[in-house]
Amino acid sequence: MVPKGYVLLGANALARQVAQALQARGEAVLLVDSSDATLKRAQQEGFRVLFGNGLDERTLLRAEPEGRQGFVGLTHNEGVNLLFAERVRALQRTARSYSALHRGHVGVSTDTVSATGGHVLFGAERDLGVWVARCEQGAVTRESWRLEAPQVEAIVPPATGNLEEALVPLVLERDSGTVLFDETAVPVAGDRVDFLVAHGRREEAHAWLSSHGWRPVTSGVPIPDTKTS
Repeated sequence: MVPKGYVLLGANALARQVAQALQARGEAVLLVDSSDATLKRAQQEGFRVLFGNGLDERTLLRAEPEGRQGFVGLTHNEGVNLLFAERVRALQRTARSYSALHRGHVGVSTDTVSATGGHVLFGAERDLGVWVARCEQGAVTRESWRLEAPQVEAIVPPATGNLEEALVPLVLERDSGTVLFDETAVPVAGDRVDFLVAHGRREEAHAWLSSHGWRPVTSGVPIPDTKTS
């Protein structure tokens, strides 16, 4: 059986953006969370959801880990994200596991994730709090860009400095299929990547992408209003 579908621990606004990018390319997604309000919002946006503690084995079994392509820890707590990845790997060794990491935190590092056989979501540590808040406020756009003329010196936007605050890569699509963007992702000519672009930094993000061989596929994918009513 070919592995398919992703289980995401966390249904916050950033997690839902990742889920939307996957679903837009035909990938099945299940969001797991212990917050009724957060799951209700996810359901309203059309996602399959599962209420429960994602670190509990009973909840994991209800997520049907057999045959899943990947598991993603996308909560605000990077320690929980890493533990989730470790536990699902014990149940489904062939699945790829991803952990979202906070930029600048010393508790969990990229090396820690790699040592457990996992991968770092978004390719590097990110300011998760800022990006979750932006998604909640509707202050981001999901944009698809194609790499047409790769520049040797820099294919992927750096995850440090001002540019990290402007855009974050979500998924990479090529002829062989769609994968979540992690530290192993090396885009080549013809690849498409969905980025989250901050509204206040759009010109900066577009300027960097355009100058490094990327061309827009879409002007922007509208996202649901994620503000709480």
